[in-house]
Amino acid sequence: MRSMVEQIFLSEDDLNNIITGSLKQLGEFTGVDRVILSQFSEDGKIVAPSHEWCAEGMPSGMASLRALETSRIPWWMNTIREKGMVICNSENDVPDDAIVERALFYKMKNRSLISILVKDKEKGIGFVSLYSLASERTWNEDEINFTSAFGNMIVHALRQNKLIESLQQSQAELHRRVMERTWELKHANDLLVAENEQINRLQKELANSEFKYRSIVEHQTEYIIRFTPGFFIITFVNESVCNIKGEKTENICGHSLLEILSEQNTRLFYQMIGEIAFDKNISILEFMPWPEESNVWHEWILKAVHDENGTIIEYQATGRDVTSRKAIENELVEAKTLLEKRVEERTSELQKINEDLKKENNQRREVENKLQRYNLAFMMSVDAFFITDAYGKILDINGTALEITGFNSLEEIVGHNIFELLSEHEGRRIFKIIKPVAEGKNVKNLELYINNVQRGPIPLEVSLSMLSADNSDEEGFIITARDITERKKSEEELRNSLSEKETLLKEIHHRVKNNLQIIHSILSLQSRYIQDPALLAILVESQDRIRAMSFVHECLYRSQNISRINMQDYINELIRYLYQSYVPDNASIMIYSDIIGLGMDLQDAIPCGLVFNELISNSLKHAFGDKYEGEIKVCFKDEGKNYKIRVSDNGNGLPKDVNTDHPSTFGLKLIKLLTEQLDGEMNIRSENGLTTVIKFPKQ
Repeated sequence: MRSMVEQIFLSEDDLNNIITGSLKQLGEFTGVDRVILSQFSEDGKIVAPSHEWCAEGMPSGMASLRALETSRIPWWMNTIREKGMVICNSENDVPDDAIVERALFYKMKNRSLISILVKDKEKGIGFVSLYSLASERTWNEDEINFTSAFGNMIVHALRQNKLIESLQQSQAELHRRVMERTWELKHANDLLVAENEQINRLQKELANSEFKYRSIVEHQTEYIIRFTPGFFIITFVNESVCNIKGEKTENICGHSLLEILSEQNTRLFYQMIGEIAFDKNISILEFMPWPEESNVWHEWILKAVHDENGTIIEYQATGRDVTSRKAIENELVEAKTLLEKRVEERTSELQKINEDLKKENNQRREVENKLQRYNLAFMMSVDAFFITDAYGKILDINGTALEITGFNSLEEIVGHNIFELLSEHEGRRIFKIIKPVAEGKNVKNLELYINNVQRGPIPLEVSLSMLSADNSDEEGFIITARDITERKKSEEELRNSLSEKETLLKEIHHRVKNNLQIIHSILSLQSRYIQDPALLAILVESQDRIRAMSFVHECLYRSQNISRINMQDYINELIRYLYQSYVPDNASIMIYSDIIGLGMDLQDAIPCGLVFNELISNSLKHAFGDKYEGEIKVCFKDEGKNYKIRVSDNGNGLPKDVNTDHPSTFGLKLIKLLTEQLDGEMNIRSENGLTTVIKFPKQ
């Protein structure tokens, strides 16, 4: 890990680069995909990321955490303040009621994370977070201790960077002087904002000039040595120690640390051990540890590693070169003098810049006019628009949205969260689609209810999409909504009207069924007075055909869908009726049906039902003679564009004198007539029984 303690008296940019480099080494050491350092504001109400490192190919996560209010993440803040850390081995470790924390977990594409609280004098100033995006992982104690030690080093580095604050104060003074001279030249010019931008550009140029006077080596690596208590046996050294000593790791590890220290440095070493023994967490000391590095000063940080019982099991010493510190201080004074001279030179150029600013102002007015036209179109739209940030906080709405919510002014609603206008149920529905919308998928025509503060719930048709400003990492959502109250009323009226019509139509089918049953009963009564067997058979067949038509209306009356008949239920009911009518109790005729629940309208169902009635009753009456023993197979299939009827038996078949093309019996004539009515084709084969196949197209 790149040490930060020696980087005091650096520019803020240099310190940021050092911290970012340290985050990289921390991430590579622990094998994670992303490391972020976040810092609290002075009042502790805001937490924002200040530094980040991401593994190659991994997306940045800083935009999702920018200016996050701590009050919006109560579970996170309570956990890290009570325990000093937050550990999530998977997303299941985040409670369901921690809505914002779970949303951040999904948005940042996390699989596992660990966050360690960073303290300065017992006050939390931020936290270091390690993210695993590729896979879930369980964090071990070494990783926790290592990350905690890294956080303490950040505190120490930030605390000792006093010279940066002094330089910033000097720059502030220079800024004040530039403003005063600019005021004299411009004679109360009202473009103060533009002047500030110019001053900021000058400050950046000054900062770039300072850089060449700072002899800080950014990529200088720190020295790390780990050793045991007691005899101080070295257990680990990093590559920097090997390079400075000119030895390999195996030639250093296993020896006592005292063997590579001079007598004077040994006394300093015992001084550091003594400071830790008196309950100091860290001991810091500057000295020249090795004689072979003449005139090279190191700053060493010594920290004890404890086990779960609080016993010291190992020490870790971290050192770095701080020789250039005094030289930097002297060069900073010279740099300040040079900066003042450059400011004076730049001041003479402000008059010319002022003229250029006037032209820029004219261009800005043109842009403002365009923005006013866009804003007018936005506010006057008949659709409601809600613009929110990534967490649902309302940033802007138009007039239609104000009417829908029932608020009297924009000030009453802007700043509230959109979830406050939704019920718990509707909030969960929106929460489920946040992730796909954040990934770029637009959601359209979603119906939900929003709470109007005056009228109560109002039905809306909503579209949701991601909103990302150009040249900005800020993200949010744009919600387009339309009041569909009148449409809902019309749909309800239509459903009620349709329900009444369905009830009336069912009643009609019920009455038709009853009328057919009355006819069936009349024929049944009439058959009692007929002695002629042939005429009696005709009446019975007519009863069967009427019963077959009655079944159609009965199925429609019982069905939830009054426009389609379930042919599976209908044909099975018809088979049961015919079996009871023609087969005596001692018969052993088996009927196998292969019918999947097909739907058919009334126009085709009645002739199709009559065909099945004729074919099945014909097999039951004539196929097996007086034996009443055999098999009948009934099949009805949907073959895509056509329906296929197949009824076969293993009985006696047709008599040889029967002509199927020009049938003489009424039953065969009726089947042929019904087949023509269905625009179908009939094929009759009398081999090993009788098989009749009818195909007809779907209507």
